[in-house]
Amino acid sequence: MPCNEIDLAFAWAKSSSASVSHPVTAYFTKHEGVLSDPNAPIRDYCWYAVGAVKLNAAGNLAGDLDLYINNGAPTNTQPTGESIHLPPGSTLGLEIRPDETFNYQQKIGGNPVGGLPPIKVSPTTCVGGVLLMGTEKDAVVAVGVRRDPAQVQPH
Repeated sequence: MPCNEIDLAFAWAKSSSASVSHPVTAYFTKHEGVLSDPNAPIRDYCWYAVGAVKLNAAGNLAGDLDLYINNGAPTNTQPTGESIHLPPGSTLGLEIRPDETFNYQQKIGGNPVGGLPPIKVSPTTCVGGVLLMGTEKDAVVAVGVRRDPAQVQPH
């Protein structure tokens, strides 16, 4: 089943010209479950990333998004303000393909964490015509997009 909002975002980005750009913002979420003792200090991990994506040479929407994470610690035992945060230099490389699959890769300072390759999420399911959702090991991941207003390019 086609994912209408994703398809429209590709068409929007492709309709950019030298004088007008059609920007797209992407949103990414990951919820990773952790089996643990009720008294263990680590709980589920949650990630949230947001940022601009552009068409790359391969024809995919790609970009490095700001990555907010919770480190898996329960919020009720953390000091205020540490439940979900943007660590310095923390980004998520995201690449959305026209075939409605996507890759993601955690980065610190622009470099892949542990030198690991991107994780491919396939197959995906389109939820409500607006979100691509898939699984990766014990995690649920989802991607959404927003078509931003056209921007006139300076001459």
